[in-house]
This record gives sequence, C-alpha cells and structure tokens, in this order.
Amino acid sequence: MMLRSVLLGAVALLFAQAACMAQNPSVEDPALTAVRDYVKSVSEFSNKQGSPHLIIADVSDYNENSKPVWKKYVSEEELENSREEEESYTLAYIWFQDEIPVAVNFTYSSPSGDWALYVEYAFRKDGSAAGIRRELRTFQGNIIVTRISLLDENGKVLKETKEFTDLETQKPVPATTNFADMEVDIYKTVKEIPFASMLKPVSGKQ
Repeated sequence: MMLRSVLLGAVALLFAQAACMAQNPSVEDPALTAVRDYVKSVSEFSNKQGSPHLIIADVSDYNENSKPVWKKYVSEEELENSREEEESYTLAYIWFQDEIPVAVNFTYSSPSGDWALYVEYAFRKDGSAAGIRRELRTFQGNIIVTRISLLDENGKVLKETKEFTDLETQKPVPATTNFADMEVDIYKTVKEIPFASMLKPVSGKQ
C-alpha cells in the first residue's frame, strides 16, 4: 500500500514540459510553434482552474478482465468516497472550455500498485489532439519514461520526444529497455475516447 501511495501520489509535470522542450524559435517550423503554444495554453488553463470539472472512472472489476463500466463524478471528494465500495484503476480528469473538453488526463494503475501510467491530452476546439504526454512510472526498473507528441489537426506527429528518468532521484538516465512497458489506447480525437458521449460539463463547473 505504501508503494502504491508513493507511485500514485507523484505529481505529473503536465504539458508545461512540452512547451519548454529544447527549441530554437528562429528556425522552428511555425506550425510546430503554434501547436506548442496551444498546448501550453491548455496546460495553463487547466492549472489555473485547479480541480477538474468532471471525473470519469472505470468501475468494472479489474481482476475479471471485464468490459469497462464508466461512471461520472462531479468532484474528487465524490470519487474518493466511492472508493470505499468500488475501486477504480482507470481514471480520466476533464477540463472544459466553452463546454468543450480541452484537457483530458488519464491515470492507469493496477491493484499491485507497482506502476502508474499518466496520459495527458490537449485537445483543440475541433476535437483533434494537439499534444499527448505519456508518463510511465514503474518500480519494475525504477524508472520514469516520458513521451511527448505534438500533432497537427489531421493527427500527423510533428515532433516526438522520449526521456528516461530515475524514479527515486528524478535525474535523467540513459535510454534503456530494462523496464516493463505499458500499452494503452491512444486517442487522436475526442470522438475516439470510449466515453465521449459522457463528456458534458457539470452546470457551474467551467
């Protein structure tokens, strides 16, 4: 339980990191700069808003390998209270702007608590993904693997980075394959999200 708390309690860096990736503005493709700036604005918006406007969790039985059962929560407090009866290992935290989901941050984990995967999306108003940040934290290799993708409106990857960090020291380490990677579905549009029909803001929470 302690290991799980340490892992899941770690705060992800969100898309501010994507906006600060090494770059030379004088030679960077203007289209890439525009995407980077938009991703940064979404990160700043969600950070300023603080608590998510909506939370959606898969409350199906993890051990039964059953189909997801998505449930909506209007606050983190409501989610935590529900965990006394039903645990969730796939969570999505959503922020809306003008009733449109622009930031959707997933957290994937397991009952063992020895890994957590954060997948953070910055969506445009047309529903296309501008940025996708994946951060795997795992005790199986004691490593953090961070992947950042910046995309155009058609889903084409304009820039992609991959970084490795020591889980304990938070310092960069050489690239390695000595860890248990985790694969999940990646959504390039809001419509691809399995609970897209549930993505509606709660009154007064945007």
